[in-house]
Amino acid sequence: MLAELARLWDQAVHPVGHHGEQVTQDRLAAQAKVPKTTVNSWSTGKSLPRDVDQLTKVGEVLAA
Repeated sequence: MLAELARLWDQAVHPVGHHGEQVTQDRLAAQAKVPKTTVNSWSTGKSLPRDVDQLTKVGEVLAA
């Protein structure tokens, strides 16, 4: 699951094509309604996702 989220994050950070929008940590946190510090800690590896609900919300936003 974490590998898939990492792939989605990489895809979101480096959009392909003219219509791809880059996803920032601020935007991801706002759309998933997860604290920015949580998203930042996950993306930098400072902490592992422990809250499944937050992780699911972030995954849903990335997949969209």
